[in-house]
Amino acid sequence: MKARDNPFRSECLEGLPFLWPEEVSPTVLTDRLRAAHGRGAIVGPHGNGKTTLCAEWSEYLRAQRWGVASYRLTREAPRLGRDFWKADPPRWDERTVVMLDGAEQLPTWSWWRFRYAARRAGGLVTTLHRPGRLPTLLAVKTTTAQFERLLRRLLDDDLSGLPAAPEAILAGAGRDVRLAFRALYEHYAGPAGAQSSHGSSRRRRQCSANWV
Repeated sequence: MKARDNPFRSECLEGLPFLWPEEVSPTVLTDRLRAAHGRGAIVGPHGNGKTTLCAEWSEYLRAQRWGVASYRLTREAPRLGRDFWKADPPRWDERTVVMLDGAEQLPTWSWWRFRYAARRAGGLVTTLHRPGRLPTLLAVKTTTAQFERLLRRLLDDDLSGLPAAPEAILAGAGRDVRLAFRALYEHYAGPAGAQSSHGSSRRRRQCSANWV
């Protein structure tokens, strides 16, 4: 299967929505943030949708006329950079929610410095792999049912080409959805993927239309 036809290529994965639990929505999460005095964390294992959640929540907040200042730290880029710290403290006000994705990347002194810089912001939200630093607003962990829903969306409801059942695929990736999708990309890129190429053009059109 050609890379452009692979249903697990990056352009399709980047457009997948966060599957909100039935009892939680951006509105509920905003109410929880208010109840926590504007400070809280989204907690969950690596590769379970925290970044996607923050992106969708940010869109909701902007629609409600909040300002959103977003920062993302990763293992490859674990620092805010000298330019951030050399500049005057950001003028975040009470109508601004600051989102720091990957807060555990910061050493303790940098974290407290960042938190102090955000002291006047109306909200401060972080993502973490484990509870700590701020009260937990939501614990995120992708269930097998949610994972299957994502697979069906990517594969146009045709799971016949999967190398194993969704639960086994997710478990084999340590329940890291990102790693599971990476393994499935390799699966569909190999000989097994060629057997499913009959629907590739249709899936390519769908990905372009619905998820980019």
